[in-house]
Amino acid sequence: MDNFFKSVRKHIDRLDINQLRGQYARALEEVVFLDTLISTIAQGILVLNEQGEIVRANPAAHTLLGMAPADALRYLKIPVGRASKSEITLTYPDTRTLEVQTQPMHGPTLVLLRDITAEKARTNAELRAGASHAIHDLARSVAHEIGNPLNAISLNLQLLARDYPTNESIAECRRQVQRLDGIIRDFLQA
Repeated sequence: MDNFFKSVRKHIDRLDINQLRGQYARALEEVVFLDTLISTIAQGILVLNEQGEIVRANPAAHTLLGMAPADALRYLKIPVGRASKSEITLTYPDTRTLEVQTQPMHGPTLVLLRDITAEKARTNAELRAGASHAIHDLARSVAHEIGNPLNAISLNLQLLARDYPTNESIAECRRQVQRLDGIIRDFLQA
């Protein structure tokens, strides 16, 4: 569209009516193309004037917000006239997380909305899996550290049992060490 006005301004004195019609037709084609592009893009697009009122919204913005964009503006904290990037969580009609990016443009502010719910869920699942893996590794390490002294205690109890075969305290200690060793083995297999 800018090209149309630049071209017309530059050559206005030399253009006849047919040339003006041609320039106008090309400008109109460009407007229709851009309108179609904005209407079909999956990302939500809002254009706000200097007062923060919506002057343009594509269908994806309505879908992502779950309500008319003008109604959603009451709930959203969109900074007009400055660049920003944030996330918002909406709970109507279903819970989802949107990335909200604003970009000022010589007066109006462009607002881009993108559904990042699936990305957030994947990231959270990866974090949980990583934490679970770390806990498992820590547990294995702790079990190993407990197992080493238990083995030493068990060996020493065996030696004591040779010297004192009828001592009931030594036999009880050996049973308890075996019980702890079984608990550790079960824990490591879980």
